[in-house]
Amino acid sequence: QDGVLAFAEGMGRGGPDGEPATLDTLFRWGGLTRVLTAATLLKVIDESKHPLVAPLPGVLPSATPASLAGLSLHHLLTDTAGLFDDEATLCAAPDLATVAARTAAGPRAAPAGAVYLPSRNGYAVAGAVLEAHAGQPFEEVVRRRLLRPAGMVSATFDPQRHR
Repeated sequence: QDGVLAFAEGMGRGGPDGEPATLDTLFRWGGLTRVLTAATLLKVIDESKHPLVAPLPGVLPSATPASLAGLSLHHLLTDTAGLFDDEATLCAAPDLATVAARTAAGPRAAPAGAVYLPSRNGYAVAGAVLEAHAGQPFEEVVRRRLLRPAGMVSATFDPQRHR
């Protein structure tokens, strides 16, 4: 309040055993990764003046499979890309570029823009776009462009590095 921290306390439960949360409790990103991906990507798009509705093959590196044709960042961020939510692809891939390539090579659940279909794979493709545009790993781009400016200096994607 008036530039001074007025209240800080851990709320709820955290950790593997559900112990009470403290100010130092680390929580998994989970669904928040979608928000961080979208916010960072929109910030980069705004700064670069790149149209959100531009076709995806023009945004990703030239190795982008043709099956992403007809998709835009708008489709990815609004879950209207018609991409399956494929946990096996997400867990088995070593990086976002591989997830993007495997997702693009796979079947589509629906045509782009036809239906709302939440897809973590779509957000992984959006993360790959962010990496390609920035020339840096996803975690570093989010940390540098969004988390640090917001004062979230202890936020991390790697809890082992935090300790």
